[in-house]
Amino acid sequence: VFAACPMELYFGQMVNFEALMVVWMLGALCCLHRWQLTVSGAYLAAMVCFVALGLWTEWPMYILAVVLAAMLLTRRPPDWLAAGLLIAIALASAMLFLLHIRLVRPDAWRDALGQFTFRLSADSALTRASGGTFTATEWFLRQGRFLTRGILWPLWILALGGAVVCWRKRLASDGLRWLGWAALSLFSMQAIYLAVWRNVSYTHEYASFYFVLPVTIMGGVALDGLLSWVQQRWSSKLPRAVAHCLLVATIVGLCGWGYAQSRVYHQRYYLLEWGGPEPEDLIPSLGRTIARAFPDDAMIICNFPWISPQLQYYARKEMAFQKTVYVDWQPYLATNRTIDGVIWQEAHGAAELLAALPPGHREVVHFGPYSFCLWRPEFTGTGTSHARSIAPSTMFESKYSSAICRASRQCRS
Repeated sequence: VFAACPMELYFGQMVNFEALMVVWMLGALCCLHRWQLTVSGAYLAAMVCFVALGLWTEWPMYILAVVLAAMLLTRRPPDWLAAGLLIAIALASAMLFLLHIRLVRPDAWRDALGQFTFRLSADSALTRASGGTFTATEWFLRQGRFLTRGILWPLWILALGGAVVCWRKRLASDGLRWLGWAALSLFSMQAIYLAVWRNVSYTHEYASFYFVLPVTIMGGVALDGLLSWVQQRWSSKLPRAVAHCLLVATIVGLCGWGYAQSRVYHQRYYLLEWGGPEPEDLIPSLGRTIARAFPDDAMIICNFPWISPQLQYYARKEMAFQKTVYVDWQPYLATNRTIDGVIWQEAHGAAELLAALPPGHREVVHFGPYSFCLWRPEFTGTGTSHARSIAPSTMFESKYSSAICRASRQCRS
């Protein structure tokens, strides 16, 4: 069932923390279950270790720790020790994090509070400036689209069936009761995360990645319950064999459907104009040009319409995007840092921006139909000259890449 989820098939391949968090979450739940069965301190210590690793990996583990603690305290009898350890390790981790960022930057707490209110959608001015506002209806509709695209609708039905099986057999089977409890914990954690971080869940589809866990757990329970029903209803081997074959064929079909659905995520990312005539290698080619043209400690300011971590990866530089007018550049130029710029010359307002920039060395590179001005000021904020010329290898690469881009476009046309 896990392998049939398009969201897992696509986002699970990314070098990101979701795959690690799946290990930490399931490891913590398994150790907690073993602790409840054996009352062994080793399992309790292992649970604390898994939770700590999750807390230091991504924020949802804080929510899961609170959810697990609440559920442990509402059980009969309540598990005060495990619940107390979960709350204690979460509080200790949060305090260490706050202390660490404050030691690195004195203004870290103020910046963290600003990001917190933005992600909560509590700062309406910042929300409008960064990504626009949205209504509750728009948010719910988008979540529905995300969840039905990332997890096939038959898997949601299977998960619902598994939840019904766990509920009906909760008194007869300790194992099913615990599986239902674990799936409910994971589901609650993910639902709270989406509701609290509304800006994140509205913008990023992978924010609902952890719904994969309760859906696949309950889906597996439903399939197991279906096999048990077949075995109880028919005693002969032939009906059982047919049922097993149908089940295997269904799982294979779901995996194929999930893989085909995951291809929807494999869409091209554009740097300048969504759906425009950008060369396919624009981001890596421009990024490598920036990496060679500017020093390693330079911060690059650009007027590109949206943030591109992909370009930053190839450029190997700290970059500030969406600086379309000179007023946006002035705070950076007033610092003591090495500040350089890349201006997309076809962008709206690019001519006015170039005219307003201080004197400096300018070099224009072309990639397909787009041209970019690589700008280095003659003086830094303290008046120290650092004008440089682009290395010959960089210019050769720029012209060579441009020729390839033009040739590839001609071939495609």
